[in-house]
Amino acid sequence: MEDLLRAAGSESTGKKEWLEAFQAFKTEFQNVGKPNKFEKKDKDVVIPAILKHISSEMKEKPDWTYLGQGIECLKIMTREMKGLEKLTSAETVKLLMRVLHDKPEFLDEVKAAEHSYAVLVNTFCVDRLKMNSIMEKHAEIVRLMRNLDWHQKKGHMRPYYYLLRIFFYMALVDSVATRIITPAEGDEGKFQSIFKLIARHLIAQANPPKLVGEKNKMNRLCVMELLRTAFNLNYNPKNPKFQDSLDKATKTALQNKLGDIIAIGAEEDPFGERAAEAEFEAEAAKILAIADAQGSNEEKAFLLVEDKSIVDDVKIQMKNIKKGNEKVKVRAVEKKNEEKTAEIGENEEKEWDDALKRVEKGEKAPRVRRPEKKKPPRDLDSENALKLQVINLFIMPGASELLPMSRPEVIQGLAQILDAQAKIDPHYCAEYLLPILSVLLTVCKKSAEARAHMKRFIYRDDYLPPVGYTATKNMEPPAYVNLKTMKDKDGNWDLRSILTKSICSFNMSLKQCVSEFIWVLCGEESSEYIRLCGFGSAAGLLADKGLPGFAQLSQQAYSLDDFVERAKREKAAAAAKK
Repeated sequence: MEDLLRAAGSESTGKKEWLEAFQAFKTEFQNVGKPNKFEKKDKDVVIPAILKHISSEMKEKPDWTYLGQGIECLKIMTREMKGLEKLTSAETVKLLMRVLHDKPEFLDEVKAAEHSYAVLVNTFCVDRLKMNSIMEKHAEIVRLMRNLDWHQKKGHMRPYYYLLRIFFYMALVDSVATRIITPAEGDEGKFQSIFKLIARHLIAQANPPKLVGEKNKMNRLCVMELLRTAFNLNYNPKNPKFQDSLDKATKTALQNKLGDIIAIGAEEDPFGERAAEAEFEAEAAKILAIADAQGSNEEKAFLLVEDKSIVDDVKIQMKNIKKGNEKVKVRAVEKKNEEKTAEIGENEEKEWDDALKRVEKGEKAPRVRRPEKKKPPRDLDSENALKLQVINLFIMPGASELLPMSRPEVIQGLAQILDAQAKIDPHYCAEYLLPILSVLLTVCKKSAEARAHMKRFIYRDDYLPPVGYTATKNMEPPAYVNLKTMKDKDGNWDLRSILTKSICSFNMSLKQCVSEFIWVLCGEESSEYIRLCGFGSAAGLLADKGLPGFAQLSQQAYSLDDFVERAKREKAAAAAKK
């Protein structure tokens, strides 16, 4: 920094001295991650001097290597996101627009463009409202739109990424959004509508092999920015909708690409059907081998049938043994739960008595200090983060038209996202679950295959009613569905338990969305809904829907205030009798 301060403090500093100062600054700070490296007073001296020097350099034939190094120094200084008042100005934007000429070709020009975009992105992060106003007046939209397409075609991924970030921010500026969505007469022929351009770029960039792994991180980030920009442009209800701007062929191609993203990493055999089939075929092959060695075609056929039935009998016996072991485990869990319930009942009775005493005396309930909730760190550049950006796009109005619903691998991908989101923080899962649940609810309402797949994914072996089941039996979920811990017998988070507990959540949006989702999976049959959720959890939705036998349930519900008042009256009456 001392070299830059020395160069900025002298009027006679030449190009050579500036270049040496740039290089020394980059060597010292380019890969250093420490915060508070630069004093504000130093930035106030250095930034205007660099901008002035770049401006004078642009008057002559530009030396792109030299310009790139100067702008890169500005980019490094903007990483701290403070003390940048001298940079967030109309003069800076005008100057950088002069640096950003149409379709940079050579490496040094592309590098200078990349650093210029990065400076603009960082200034947006510092003061977005101010930069919105400045970019609205001084950004050369035609040039930026042309360069966006140019960088994508040429594979200039880093400048392409930073330029996408600029459009992500500008998409929330109404006048800019309107201009880039629907080019005016003066812009026609100069650039394509941003929606068509985003769709075309997504179709080109969103190839699953190029989205997975560390080496494809930059391509993955670019696809994420395309999705985020489309989301921001769709966010304003006054803007035309993304899907309405596309022709049928483009919409179909985009639908397939978004499905490919969701299906990344999806299990190919989630329910073990292929493995079971392969096992059976292997057994059949053994039987045929025995038949070949032992007799005629008639004997082969007889042996095949006979041995097949033996194999099936063994499988049934093993399954029954497994079920018997499970029953023993379930009985042990039930006994343990009964003991816990008795202990909890005594504690709840004491807490209730204490609460009534406080009400009578007009005292406030003691404040319980809860541990501070820490959100899990977000992995912003992973394949999962990319899928979540697709989910965010799907929840926009009308964007469900882009949902690829007929492919099993896509449904399995959505199921795995639901599972992962539910287990991030099961006790406070509303913000993680609501987007994916909204998408799945839309998909399952339209597709019977999706309903069957999701029901089996969540409920596994319990997805079909057992033989002889009637609605009067099993009014609560099985004992292994632990609504208190939301964990399975191995101590892992259990998706079914998390969703079932969410039906009784105090977050009404989550409660309604989960209830409606499971209701749809059950084919809107109340007996099946009760079987899977338990009567207590199911009653709320059934009462809201006014189904026979539940229509008056909501009116018959207790009011807590009435309950307290009644308890006080009864206690007062008992005291008066004494």
